[in-house]
Amino acid sequence: MGYDSIFQKYTDNHQKLSGIFAEAKTFFKNLESAEELQQLVKNSESLNRDSFKVLVIGEFKRGKSTVINALLGEEVLPAFATPCTAVINEIKYGEEKRAILHFADKLPDPMPELADDVVAHIAAHKRNGKIPPMEIPVDRIEEFVVIPDPGKDQAESVAQSPFSRVEIYWPIDLCKNRVEIIDSPGLNEHGTRTKVTMDYLAEVDAIVFVLTCQCLGSQTELQVISDSIIACGHEDIFFVCNRFDEVRERERARVKDYAQKRLGEKTSLENGIHFLSALNALEAKLSNDLEALTASGFLNLEQHLISFLVNDRGRIKIARPAAALKRQINHAICETIPMQQNMLSSDLAELKKRYDNEKPKLDEAEKRRQSIKEKIARKTSRVKEETRRDIMRYMKDLARDIPDMILSYETEAQVTFLSLDNTKKQCENLMHELIQKLENDINTRQERWVNTELLPDIRNKLQDIFENTTADLEAFLKTIDSVKNNLAGIDVCDDQRDVPAWERVAAAGVGALTISYGSAIQGGQDGFKGLLQSILPQLGVALGMFALGITNPWLFIPALIATGGISAYFSNTRLERIVREKLGEKIKDSILESMEKNTDTAIEKLSKTLDNIVERVNSGMEKEIYGIQQSVDNVLKIRKEGENKAKQREALLLEQCKKAIALIDRLEDLLEQI
Repeated sequence: MGYDSIFQKYTDNHQKLSGIFAEAKTFFKNLESAEELQQLVKNSESLNRDSFKVLVIGEFKRGKSTVINALLGEEVLPAFATPCTAVINEIKYGEEKRAILHFADKLPDPMPELADDVVAHIAAHKRNGKIPPMEIPVDRIEEFVVIPDPGKDQAESVAQSPFSRVEIYWPIDLCKNRVEIIDSPGLNEHGTRTKVTMDYLAEVDAIVFVLTCQCLGSQTELQVISDSIIACGHEDIFFVCNRFDEVRERERARVKDYAQKRLGEKTSLENGIHFLSALNALEAKLSNDLEALTASGFLNLEQHLISFLVNDRGRIKIARPAAALKRQINHAICETIPMQQNMLSSDLAELKKRYDNEKPKLDEAEKRRQSIKEKIARKTSRVKEETRRDIMRYMKDLARDIPDMILSYETEAQVTFLSLDNTKKQCENLMHELIQKLENDINTRQERWVNTELLPDIRNKLQDIFENTTADLEAFLKTIDSVKNNLAGIDVCDDQRDVPAWERVAAAGVGALTISYGSAIQGGQDGFKGLLQSILPQLGVALGMFALGITNPWLFIPALIATGGISAYFSNTRLERIVREKLGEKIKDSILESMEKNTDTAIEKLSKTLDNIVERVNSGMEKEIYGIQQSVDNVLKIRKEGENKAKQREALLLEQCKKAIALIDRLEDLLEQI
């Protein structure tokens, strides 16, 4: 399948916008607008780094790797009957086939058996803390991305992997068009789902959720879809109902109807549910059999997915940075250039006098800036502390309930004292089943608490910060606008006249414009309300996924089933109850022991989001003050160098104004085209 022509419109628009950014860099250099140039450079770099990220997600044994290989048209990932993916795989374009192995922040203890070169790499860098990535041969990818020991419990084996992800570079036509395919570990294990959700859901452009027609929409799958994917803002989900070829002809209509009822409300896409055989599609692509590829049902998914990327996400990826650049250039046309022009044409003595008269107002604005920053910082700090207390309280309540939850579960595993060895195995099976039930219940309970109690409380507190600082920001901007008017006769730009204070300062704040679907701050263009709408779903997922200290329960199972622990009990019923009681107390203690550390981890994620708000607004205020000072300093410097320099500067400004208008026209044409 030729992808270049499908992506051509987006590629052309991306190149046009990159070209406009390059010219805009020269424009702001000529204006000597350092902070505007800094912001533009960051946004330009973000644009050029940006790609279409497609996350393929699903439970174990659903055929995720086969779906990905079918998309790529080549067997890049291992997709065998026994091993399952254990780490994130990021497939990207590269002229040469390469693979980069990344290590987990915290290595497991004990470590699984590893290849000699990996052991040597870890040993060489372990003293320095985080282990740096290492390049691995592409023919050894399977060695690192699949479960180390398929004989073990899947969740346990995934937890023991010392690797976090593998970057795979491959000369694939699809990836050549700025598409990255992300293969995630199975969702059956809660800790793995946490990693995928926290690190990737907020950044990807499309979700492909793989199910199997033999088990469409299990309870755990539906829970992930509702509580994690949709909660993070992704409503446009592509559901792949795999292995449709294994469904008998007379049953296919019933399966489609069932899938529509089960999944239809989970996606806003008109063509969001696809029935296909990924294996047949892959084999058809490998043999260039178009008829078999069409029969597999895969072309339909491929066409709708690419159309979604190009027409929906591609439009956003161009529109956001284009609109942000347009605002920057408009500001230069409306304020920066006229200010310098008017001051250059003023009498030097009169200009100095006006500046001296206005300097106290700038000093006042600087004091207001510091006061506003400190006020927002104090309030966000209070939000952090109160949220920390809420999480600690929740975890204490949860720990208290654990023993009763363990005792209440009905299990298939039974304990019958036949022999010591058999009983130990039975106890182990029982505890594994109890732990799985407990993790599912904890996950459901935690996500419900975050979404119905914690997140609404944070929203209200942030709204309170917004309402209590709006008047301060308005007073700050009123002073700034007064200074501009008195210094150079510049009135507020038409495009800024009715802009709320929060939006104006956030839009001016220096920082890279995040272009990904889950962007936390969209250049300030949506104001504080839009900011809340974009950050809270992601924040909720992050806070809802903090660890509870039971991610490796296998570590304490041996202690509970040691010979001395069960040999004294001959009553089957009593023995099973003792196992449940000991397990419940052990998990309770584990949660309480790790409670403070895990809470700190959750609050760290909240802090990053809140600190970003503070810095963005503060940066915007600094830019307002510094912009005036910089313009005055530039003019005074030029005027001191004589009339010829002043006339040259005036001519340059006039020329730059014409160039700015031309850039605006090109941006408007581009925005109309997309």
